[in-house]
Amino acid sequence: GGGDGLAAARLLPGDRRLGLPERRAPAAPVPEGFLVHDDLQIMRYSAVTHNGHRIHWDRDFCRGVEGYADLVVHGPLLATRLAEAMRATRPGAPVRRFAFRALAPVLVTTPVRI
Repeated sequence: GGGDGLAAARLLPGDRRLGLPERRAPAAPVPEGFLVHDDLQIMRYSAVTHNGHRIHWDRDFCRGVEGYADLVVHGPLLATRLAEAMRATRPGAPVRRFAFRALAPVLVTTPVRI
């Protein structure tokens, strides 16, 4: 707040209170104002960050071993999106601090709003 260059942003997964499913079918439209991450984004982010964890690229592993319904979006990718949104709200203002904590997994089928 104030003039300290600190801005806050929250990433909100689909929320039943808003009438949105936690997951959507892959071919279903993305609700207006929300975004989803696709397989290619996740694969590229894995390559750039040298993160080979199978929860980001192997659906069978996600479902059968880890118990996730689909591929998991990288926490740092979500943090990057939040930081970009924060910078967009205050163009030219320096970012002095940024904190991020993932409280729940976001899947490639999870609509999120920044």
